[in-house]
Amino acid sequence: MASTKTISPPSAQLLKSLFVFLLLVSGANILALDWKSMTSFKDVRRMKVINDTIFLATAGGLLVNDYNNTNSPGLEFTNVDGLGTVDITDVIVDSSGQKWVTGMGRILKFNYSSSIPFLFFDQNNNLIKCHTAADDGDFLWVGTEVGLVLFSKINDGGQIEDSYTLFDSLNASPEVFDICLDGDTIWIATSAGLARADKLNPNLLKSPSFWKTYDRARYAELGSDNFSRIVKFENTFYAATSSGLYNLDRTSADSFLVIPLGQSSLFTDLKINNDSLFFYSTTHYGVIKNSDTAQLSFFGMPSRPTTGVSNGVFRWGNVRNTGVYQNSGGAYQVYPYTGTPGSSVNDLTVNKDGSIYAGFETIGGEFKNGQWNTFSLVLPNTLVDLAPSGDVFMGTYGHGLWKIDAASQTNYDETNSPMTGNNDAPPVSYSYIVNFGLETDNRFLYSVCYRSYTGNPLVIGDLNNLNNLTGWVSMDSAQGINTDRITSLDVFGTNVALGTEGIGVYDCYIGPNPLDLSDVQCQLLNTANSFLISNAVRTVKYSPTGEIWAGTNFGLSRYDFGFERFVDVPLPAGIGPDIKVLEFDTRGNVWLGSENGLVFLDRIEGTSEFFNSQNSGLVSNAVINIHYDVFTGKLYVATNAGISIISSTIGKPTAEVQTVVAFPNPYVIDSPDDEVEFNFSRNGIIRLYSMAGELIREIPVGQRWNGKNESGQDVVSGVYIYVITDDNGNVGRGKILLIRK
Repeated sequence: MASTKTISPPSAQLLKSLFVFLLLVSGANILALDWKSMTSFKDVRRMKVINDTIFLATAGGLLVNDYNNTNSPGLEFTNVDGLGTVDITDVIVDSSGQKWVTGMGRILKFNYSSSIPFLFFDQNNNLIKCHTAADDGDFLWVGTEVGLVLFSKINDGGQIEDSYTLFDSLNASPEVFDICLDGDTIWIATSAGLARADKLNPNLLKSPSFWKTYDRARYAELGSDNFSRIVKFENTFYAATSSGLYNLDRTSADSFLVIPLGQSSLFTDLKINNDSLFFYSTTHYGVIKNSDTAQLSFFGMPSRPTTGVSNGVFRWGNVRNTGVYQNSGGAYQVYPYTGTPGSSVNDLTVNKDGSIYAGFETIGGEFKNGQWNTFSLVLPNTLVDLAPSGDVFMGTYGHGLWKIDAASQTNYDETNSPMTGNNDAPPVSYSYIVNFGLETDNRFLYSVCYRSYTGNPLVIGDLNNLNNLTGWVSMDSAQGINTDRITSLDVFGTNVALGTEGIGVYDCYIGPNPLDLSDVQCQLLNTANSFLISNAVRTVKYSPTGEIWAGTNFGLSRYDFGFERFVDVPLPAGIGPDIKVLEFDTRGNVWLGSENGLVFLDRIEGTSEFFNSQNSGLVSNAVINIHYDVFTGKLYVATNAGISIISSTIGKPTAEVQTVVAFPNPYVIDSPDDEVEFNFSRNGIIRLYSMAGELIREIPVGQRWNGKNESGQDVVSGVYIYVITDDNGNVGRGKILLIRK
């Protein structure tokens, strides 16, 4: 049990450490946006039971439930619910009953409605991952990815007191995965070995020689220096490593005794529950009690759990990245309320009813009526799209294309379509079909076969005749496509754009009937003939007006029809230059994704905004795909840690000019940044009038009104009339109450 003895604060100069402490103030959204996160809680780092409540610290956030409530959803906390991150590593409760949560770059003084986060940065302003914490009265000891930290709960409301990175002869700045407080002694399990020291005078912990350490150089019986857990149970220390479980014998000279569990394996957790010590590894799941070791059944789980918890009656367990299980009824049963089917989201789309279809690492899933359901198709998914009929099409990495409807799943591959695999290891690789592009329109399906060994990288299928080979065609060099390395595609009317791995963009006219290849004409646009910023194209997309935009490894280009060449699109600081994906909303505004965040480009204002996981509700900086839902105006961002859903506070966009609303209304002006906008999704003109009928201002749809007239002067408080005229001459009207403070 952790000691609650008060530690004497260290001297002031020790506060100058590797770490910088910052009390987080939530970053305001730059645009008027609401953020929501959908994540997976299947990768559990630690489980804790506090007052009959189970807390699951996961890679998708914090999941909280009544321990005995095995049939209902728990409370989900993600980055937008006060955590600031979804990468959660541990939960503890201190002697006062206060809960503390550790995670990526922070510890949190946890409260269900208003948690207080404290950020940890290094000298380069990079967030430092916190792995665990241990309570010590007025202080917390925090294990991080670069060492040990002493944190005061009371000084200035909470602050770092000191940090420790040198432990005798262990490699400097090891990751500290676990902490055990035993009276006046602190033990730490690190990536470089095990260490202990007297903690009464924290100043002395700065001296490496003050630490006693244990590694393979000193103790040959250890199979690894990578220690994941250290606990004291029945007056004996047990240490878990990446290759075994050990009992530290301290009767005379320190030595390690291997717990006889057969073959060595990665031990992931040690958990004391009541009078037993539970151990978890890739090959062993069992319990130690009264020095006896016994294996436990995991019947009902697909493999042994990597962590778990028990209340003495039944147990919860987690198979990492697979699911959470409980055995209240005897055999283990899956607990279904664990969020998305996977963490990394390759692609997604949304139907008009709001159902989400997404492809994850190894499975596809549907979110409908508030619950995720997985498809029985267990394959690496790359892309997903919806046909007008409602059929779901999923591209895979190596297994062709699949159509999923309510009654069946149909595979299209080399046996029943022109799709082909690659030439890596023939003949087996001939059927290894990788889809790197997938689109549907009102009648046809378009799919890319990456590195097609027949040189047919683009196939087109008639949605009404896919089960007949006559309903398919493929395009190759005969149509002017001279590469098998197509990375992306998009369709606009009678044209298809193809991004390539190294030679630029193909713009192909395919005519009104894409199955008739006689009309196909493809032209290659690249750096040499069209000033494309780079020939390594990651993504290609048509704008709502038919302009080709290309995201490359070196920035963003758009094709200017007037100049018949590409022009570079400036990007804000922080993004790219490797642009992975781009998407347009109905107004023609652009959303860009890269490994370091998300960007919004306003086509009317000519401005841009950059979003990342620190200044917004974006669940992860690594953006993989983006989908704009024309039915609701929501933006769905697929990342390697889940889905971010962005809703505009001006509500659902409308194409009916008569139903347009202004937001905010009343329009209160506190600062020059306050503006009013309109939710019309098409092009048009907005005219603003005084109540006397005087024309105040004329702006295009999509531009916000800043409360000024045509001369740039502030208008006075009062009621103003807006009249919107679309390109077809339809007219809509409304009123705005402007209040100037």
